Amino acid sequence: MKLNKIEKIILNDLFKSTEGLFIYTLYSRYKVSPKILFETIENLKASNYITGTNERIEITKEGIESIVKKNIKHEKKEFDIKEEFLGPQIKINSFYVPRDFNF
Repeated sequence: MKLNKIEKIILNDLFKSTEGLFIYTLYSRYKVSPKILFETIENLKASNYITGTNERIEITKEGIESIVKKNIKHEKKEFDIKEEFLGPQIKINSFYVPRDFNF
């Protein structure tokens, strides 16, 4: 089964959780409409990737195998750091005084 972006994210988060997640947690985390969230949950249940009740869902063995096989990961966003905030790397436990230090 080809998974869409939200399905991959939900499976990845369920894989990391120990006791499953509440559906409200998923709703508040991803800010998607309830319709899309419930359709996604139903699709994952139909594929036997997750199980659960109306409140909490958990990942199944098939869901774990799918994540391990496909190596699903969150996409991390890159941030541009302004040049003025870049400086030399500081060694561990070395003394450091900020440039604009005032008493």
